[in-house]
Amino acid sequence: MIKVVFIIILFLASFSGLFAQWECPSQLAAFLKPIGKSKYYMGSEITGGLGYLADNTIINSLGYVGIDRSGERSTIYVEGGYKFWHRYDWDKKTGFSNQYLGIREMFYQYRSPYGKFTLGLQSARFDDDYLLNERMLGLNYKHTKGPWSVNFSGGTVTKDFARNGIFCAVGYLYDIIQGRQIALLGNKPGQTNFSGATFKFNP
Repeated sequence: MIKVVFIIILFLASFSGLFAQWECPSQLAAFLKPIGKSKYYMGSEITGGLGYLADNTIINSLGYVGIDRSGERSTIYVEGGYKFWHRYDWDKKTGFSNQYLGIREMFYQYRSPYGKFTLGLQSARFDDDYLLNERMLGLNYKHTKGPWSVNFSGGTVTKDFARNGIFCAVGYLYDIIQGRQIALLGNKPGQTNFSGATFKFNP
């Protein structure tokens, strides 16, 4: 019986991992607190991790600060932070560190009966994940009415703010992203532009 339960747990864990993305692991936006009696909300988050494998040690840390100004129909949101990771090889007595200041989200959003417009640096996702599930600089429009939904995005993706870009990447014990093809990431805004749309009917 214990083996069956263990196999089920492993299956569920691996199933959820199929949809995982390498990205900045932030939950800050859901836990912002009001600043006094103003319409501004603010919060901070610090995460860290430590691992050891075959005489190699990895230390990861990420810190974020976010500010939100929301009205009845408009929202301005900015979230940035500091990333640091260090890897040390105890056999070779050598180490390597990396640190980076960056912006994770910075956008203006307008909500109306005709849809939701978001402009700026944002996490964008189509109803079809095989088309788009990335952090991009550009415009996103989404409107849902009854069983119908339309979504349009256009913008650019660069190595500075992509899910596995300079700011969001961390150090790994098992470097599972080594050699991964990321040729579509641009070195500067405007180098890798894209646009796309999805239409969804869900009766």
